[in-house]
Amino acid sequence: MRKTPYHFPPQASNRDKLEVDSYEALLGNAALGDHLYAPFDRLPAGAILAFTIVFQPQDVTQNHLSLIRAASKGETEDAKLAEQDASHALQRIAQGDRLYPVITTVFLRAENVVALRTKT
Repeated sequence: MRKTPYHFPPQASNRDKLEVDSYEALLGNAALGDHLYAPFDRLPAGAILAFTIVFQPQDVTQNHLSLIRAASKGETEDAKLAEQDASHALQRIAQGDRLYPVITTVFLRAENVVALRTKT
């Protein structure tokens, strides 16, 4: 699954039609037998998961995506995927969707560096 720094929130009129791919990309759930597990379940005790949503004007987001698309002209698979993702995001903005960068951070705590490394 490709990781994207952006999340497409559902439109007010389509709240019941949230795309499964976008939802799964955000949660990253994995099925094991009859159970559904989130990556958060595997974090050590005391871990803090933080999401930061950057609210910015859409023209700033569009300019950033245009720069990504222009810089990703290349023959590597990563460059092709980056160009496709940027083009898809620009298309969604053109269709009226609002797009906001999201940053996910995990904070871990331990008594020392050795203990911290065993948790990661």
